[in-house]
Amino acid sequence: MFATVTTISLNVLDWFSLVSSIASLILAVISIWLAVHFYSKSKEAEKAAAQLLTKLETQTGLINRVTTRMLDKYVTYSTSPKEPDESLLIMAQIVQSSLSQGLPNNNQVSQEDNSEAVVQHLTTLYIVVMYYAAISNAFLQATAPNQISELEDSHKVLLERSSSDYRTSMSWLDQYGTEYISASPAAGFYNEAIDGDFTSEIKDPVELYIAKEQDSQ
Repeated sequence: MFATVTTISLNVLDWFSLVSSIASLILAVISIWLAVHFYSKSKEAEKAAAQLLTKLETQTGLINRVTTRMLDKYVTYSTSPKEPDESLLIMAQIVQSSLSQGLPNNNQVSQEDNSEAVVQHLTTLYIVVMYYAAISNAFLQATAPNQISELEDSHKVLLERSSSDYRTSMSWLDQYGTEYISASPAAGFYNEAIDGDFTSEIKDPVELYIAKEQDSQ
């Protein structure tokens, strides 16, 4: 006996339906895979974020402890009595010693009053003025703004006076005090100014901003 073969005839609509079903099945499989993949990645990202958060908390705690210690030390330093600066004490003693022995009121040594003692004391005082005028001028230069238009009047006046005081003192010392500097208790400060070439660094406001402009070019 012969087997009966059944032939199924599919039209275009049937083929389209079959292809659509297969495509839907493939898309479903892909969707499931993507869902599992993204779920896995989200878990990894969550784990990494948790680890990062833990590190941040640790670092934040460390920074907080360090900052607290620094603030404590700053507060302690600011509120605790401090030993006076040795150089300031020396300067104060020098000036007090010189003034206690009496000096003329004018800033020049006259022909009638040119004793060696007076010149020696004046030499010491001019060294003190010269040294602290130099330090003041250096500080004022460092804190001056980049543009002269931004320079405050008080800052400008201090720059002018500190540079003028330094140059006046050096001029007096060169003219009258050369022979007395080595015997002065402030000779170390004078030598520091000479060795450090303070004169080339002293500037009034105009000189300062000319130098700033040259440096920027």
